[in-house]
Amino acid sequence: MRSIRVMALITVIALFVGVTVMGEAIAGEKVKGRGVAYMTNWQSAKVADREGHVMGFWEGKGVQTVISGPRYVDGAAYNEVGVVDLLNPQTGERKGMHGYNEVICRDGDKIYLQWEFTHASEGMLHGTWEYYLGTGRYKGIKGKGTYSSHVLGDRWYADWEGEVELAKQ
Repeated sequence: MRSIRVMALITVIALFVGVTVMGEAIAGEKVKGRGVAYMTNWQSAKVADREGHVMGFWEGKGVQTVISGPRYVDGAAYNEVGVVDLLNPQTGERKGMHGYNEVICRDGDKIYLQWEFTHASEGMLHGTWEYYLGTGRYKGIKGKGTYSSHVLGDRWYADWEGEVELAKQ
């Protein structure tokens, strides 16, 4: 009889700890990760103002890995769409580049973010990102940060970091 009470007490404590941990919000925590992706579609149009000036639009698919911090998007798939105003394809000079990602988490809930290119250095593209919408348990998500991306033809990886805040559900 005593062992049944001990087992019941352990079960209640484990349940309480599990619910408490699972229901806690992530508030302003630092996170670092990497996205690895490939291009699924590329469309372009020439701009007549100068030789080589091209506007491009792409779609891509990838996967996220969390390196440090909350693991909320670890293993999540993502879809990306982007647009680039490429002034000179030979030098890589860009007037602007921005896009959107739909991050599909393992449980099916989604996070949407927008990103913007700010500058290039040493073969890397750098910019900023910000969450603007979440579904399910990510409703009310807030977060922003920076990224550095290396493009390898129709493939790329982006190391990103920032802060994230998840609302308690």
